[in-house]
Amino acid sequence: MDNGQGAREFVAKLLMEVLGLDELPILDHAHRALRSRTEDSDPPLQFIAQIHIGHTMENIMRKVMTEKANL
Repeated sequence: MDNGQGAREFVAKLLMEVLGLDELPILDHAHRALRSRTEDSDPPLQFIAQIHIGHTMENIMRKVMTEKANL
């Protein structure tokens, strides 16, 4: 989320790059998990996103499961 980029745009671009999506997914909401990082060595906070179109979410989940199976 550098350069003032909002969480929705950041997560949409991240999903597109990492999963190789054909188009930028439309997100209704996106935000960081509601917990604080106590130290710099803590892992980054998770993102929570609501995807606007149901079949887009299904495609994303299918790609995630495929990638996970290939690890």
